[in-house]
Amino acid sequence: MKTIQKLIALCAIGYFLAACTNSSTNKISRDAVDGIAQDTIKEDIKNTDNEEITVSARFKDEAGNPVNTAELKGKVVFINFWATWCPPCRKEMPSIQALYDKFKTNENIVFLIVEIEHDVEGTKKFLADQNLSLPIYYPEGDIPQDWLGGAIPTTVILDKTGKLAAKQEGMYDFSTKSVEDFIQNLINQ
Repeated sequence: MKTIQKLIALCAIGYFLAACTNSSTNKISRDAVDGIAQDTIKEDIKNTDNEEITVSARFKDEAGNPVNTAELKGKVVFINFWATWCPPCRKEMPSIQALYDKFKTNENIVFLIVEIEHDVEGTKKFLADQNLSLPIYYPEGDIPQDWLGGAIPTTVILDKTGKLAAKQEGMYDFSTKSVEDFIQNLINQ
């Protein structure tokens, strides 16, 4: 009798562990986002004090044109990782649009709005429905763990040398004067 109970318990544990992992993809679970308070916007973006992190990643734009962040040295790079199914991601997009509008003619900054699920049609529909005109990219290979550790939305800002200047995990209001000043300071360096 005890052997049967142990066997059932072992099977239950194995089933639970198998259900919690997904070895076929590296995608972020939609359930992980459910715990994020949609109305909470953090007060300050995390300044990383120019940590010595100089990794790079490759992306493709909607037309299939490649971009490698290693080739963007000399420019500030604003990268937002998001997914169409993520409510906090969707909620922060208007603030990213406002920031983008302030800097879109500045040749010293590049915006990469990276939809991590490759949901091209969903992305087009979302942008059209929200009247957004952001530069959308899709991952072309692995995203560095230093940039995207498992939560979305996540935004990283690289300085002109390619070092991580700031990182924000979770929803944030990027339309503030403090963010604009932070980016302008990076551009001026």
